[in-house]
Amino acid sequence: MKKLIAKINSRGKTPTEVWGEIQEALKKTPETEVVFMPTYKQGKDAVSKVVKGFIPEQCILWKKKNLKEADVASSAFDLVETYVNSSHLSKYLLKCKECGQLYFFEFRERVNWSGAGNGNDYQYSTWIPVGPTGAGSLKDKSSIELLDPTLLPRMQEDLTPYEDNPVHWVK
Repeated sequence: MKKLIAKINSRGKTPTEVWGEIQEALKKTPETEVVFMPTYKQGKDAVSKVVKGFIPEQCILWKKKNLKEADVASSAFDLVETYVNSSHLSKYLLKCKECGQLYFFEFRERVNWSGAGNGNDYQYSTWIPVGPTGAGSLKDKSSIELLDPTLLPRMQEDLTPYEDNPVHWVK
């Protein structure tokens, strides 16, 4: 598998816009693993560094080649803690029933009042693997902050009025 290195500036962009740029980069290079390299300005030079998050090597979901929606259904996890539970935003600490891996989970829905596309609402789900003490710092982050490259890897599933992006790992 090839690695695709993408430099994407998320400042001032919505999660949808950032994710769209990621998807465009993937379409150009199929069969790739995504690696993000944030760029930090130092004087006139831009310095890039690769960042890595918590790697859930023991988790069955990490080892699966083709994740399915059923793999991440609520029945696949135990609810450990609820941070937010509303109709358009949910944040939980979940535990994989198969291997015990903890995941910070966020579901966000934006109502499609215009009826654009197929009329469905915009729905974004994110699962970030964490260690025993790692979820607490995530519960107060915004959806855009959860796209931070230091929080890779993560699983994402995006449903929009225009297309569905099935559950997959962003590495």
